[in-house]
Amino acid sequence: MSHLKVAVASAAVFIVVAMAFAQTPRQAIPAVPVERDAVAALTAEVRALRAELAERGRTSLRLQLLTARIQAQEQRIIYLDRRRSEASTRLGDAEQARNDVAAQVKRFSEPDRSKLSEQQLRDFEWMLEDAKHRLSDQVRVVQQAQVEENDASNALRQEQDRWGDFNTRLEELDRTLGAR
Repeated sequence: MSHLKVAVASAAVFIVVAMAFAQTPRQAIPAVPVERDAVAALTAEVRALRAELAERGRTSLRLQLLTARIQAQEQRIIYLDRRRSEASTRLGDAEQARNDVAAQVKRFSEPDRSKLSEQQLRDFEWMLEDAKHRLSDQVRVVQQAQVEENDASNALRQEQDRWGDFNTRLEELDRTLGAR
């Protein structure tokens, strides 16, 4: 029964307070405009945060894309440098072979032919002609190797210029991000 008394007493107090509150004259509550201003301010802040997040997302995506492009460019530069190096090696080998054949042609052209028999002279002439053909072949090989080396060097230079452009753009992006 004590619980019942407490419950009835609590209900009576509640009714009295509710009636007193209902009889109290109400004043104009300025909370509505304040709430509207607060909601507007919060809405503006949320929109600004969304815009900033969207901008950061775009910047992050651009940064990732630029980084991937730079890595691809660096791989291309490594490939082209290897190609240029191999072309340079081939050119050196071709020049050495050409010089060796040119030395043979010179040796075959210099001896005193008066001391040679007719058979030796024909053999000698044949070897001289063969050496001259090999020399002309080696000259063409050297020319091809020079063209390959020049092409590889030009391609490497172009790719290095592109890499420089990408690097400049990345530095600009870094400065832009650092300013925020």
